[in-house]
Amino acid sequence: MATRRNNVGNIIPNDDVLLSNNKLSKATITNFSSSSSNKQDVDGPYSNSKQKNRHQQHQLISHRLMTIVLIIFVMITAVTTVSFIVKIESNIASTKENTILSLSSRTKQSLLNDTVPEIIVALKVEGGIGIGGAGSITGGNDDNKNNKDNNDKNQSNRNINSAKTKEKPMEIYMTFDDPPIYEAPIIDQTILDFDYPSTTNSINNDAAVIVTKIQGPPHLRALRQMLCLLTKAYNNRVQHDIIIFTSELIEQSDIDELQMIVSPARLMVEIDNPGLQNMVDNLSDSQKKHLLERCGTNITSSSELSWYTECTEVRSYRTLKGERIAYNWQAEFRALWLWIHPLLKPYKYMMWMDSDVFCTRVWKQDPIATMKRHDLVLLFDHFPQGAAQGSEFPAITREAFNRTICGVDMVNGTLVAKDGRCFGKKKSRIKQVHGFFHISNLDFYRSDAVMKWNRALIGESKFSRQFDDQIGITIPAAVLAGNRSRDMRSLGVYTRVFHNYVIDGHMKDWRGYFVPWWEKNANTTFPEASQQCFVDISG
Repeated sequence: MATRRNNVGNIIPNDDVLLSNNKLSKATITNFSSSSSNKQDVDGPYSNSKQKNRHQQHQLISHRLMTIVLIIFVMITAVTTVSFIVKIESNIASTKENTILSLSSRTKQSLLNDTVPEIIVALKVEGGIGIGGAGSITGGNDDNKNNKDNNDKNQSNRNINSAKTKEKPMEIYMTFDDPPIYEAPIIDQTILDFDYPSTTNSINNDAAVIVTKIQGPPHLRALRQMLCLLTKAYNNRVQHDIIIFTSELIEQSDIDELQMIVSPARLMVEIDNPGLQNMVDNLSDSQKKHLLERCGTNITSSSELSWYTECTEVRSYRTLKGERIAYNWQAEFRALWLWIHPLLKPYKYMMWMDSDVFCTRVWKQDPIATMKRHDLVLLFDHFPQGAAQGSEFPAITREAFNRTICGVDMVNGTLVAKDGRCFGKKKSRIKQVHGFFHISNLDFYRSDAVMKWNRALIGESKFSRQFDDQIGITIPAAVLAGNRSRDMRSLGVYTRVFHNYVIDGHMKDWRGYFVPWWEKNANTTFPEASQQCFVDISG
């Protein structure tokens, strides 16, 4: 290689060497640029693919959101359309001027012969008032006895007129179609309907009693109506004793009037409590403190409470607000204290009927005789009515029966208890027998096994709405004697009683006010009572 020295003696390359090195450097730079370009070509498609995937995901999410919005819109539109149609039909029905009574000549003859297989009535109802248990009827105890009846009638008219101004009811079609009857063993064939000794003068081993409860004098109007209709429909033939429990004092003159209505049956009236203040003061300190806190932040003593004080109850499933002590006491009384009351001790069977249950015709079957004939522990008119929900109930059934009951169903007319694992507050939903009308075997319900349940149900609570008579009668029957607990219809018993605007508790049969129906149909369907009973309560 040719070289040359500089002035200081260093050896430097000649021009050819410099030129060669320069070319080598350019080639290296060119190769590096080419390599970088190739790397960009490789990375570019990968980057584009990621962007494309993200874009597709965004599109998919957008499509899903649009679909959800569209479904919600369609549902809202459908509900609005249905509501509009129902409103139009309601207006059309409510503007009809005349009541339609559609009965064929054959059905009319059946009515006269008292063998009604089916009744089809189209009626228009025009107002009324409702009574939903204790404490729900408006009214008062008039000081002037002579003006009481007039005041009752005026109050009824005011309530009916008030209901008219709020809502004009629709025309209602009522159809009675008897459902299938399920087989049930007959234990005693000698027991016939309406054919056993009266209990008026003596009480035998299987005597029955009719029981109801009111809060006090404001509820006497409904009670008079209920007792008169029941007497004409049923009790004038069997003359069962009648016990009326009341939380407040009823005048002797009113009791005498009630006795005349049910005569010749025997009637007893009993105050069911020692006094509200006495009950509260006899509670333990912790129970009393808890109750006073439930019923008002400023309440510090029992003297500040009344039957109409509204209390709050916090439970696992929900918080109950605005519950009157009067209503809660009747629920507690019927769930526990009723079964061990001394007045019921001589009887084996009890027919419970709320004071606002009204008969619509003469009964063709005898429910108490049916109860005895099939050796049942419970015969009920309607199931289900609501449900007991919350973690409290499985825990109580575990305590009382060593079984965790999560639900109750009705299969072929009998009650069936369902065991399970339901400890969450929303996992247990126990359907209940409707408490407005049923017949119970008192020996069963006051037995040790059932009383253990009754006491566990009430526990340390006082004036609780949650632990009431409906769950009280349902659970022991379903757990201990499901095959001896029967729906009336499954055995061919059709009393057709009216309560809370429906027949036999079933919404599908009939919904309407009682007084307008009575005025138009009583002479035909219930002539035995049409001229004998004063009817002015519509609910």
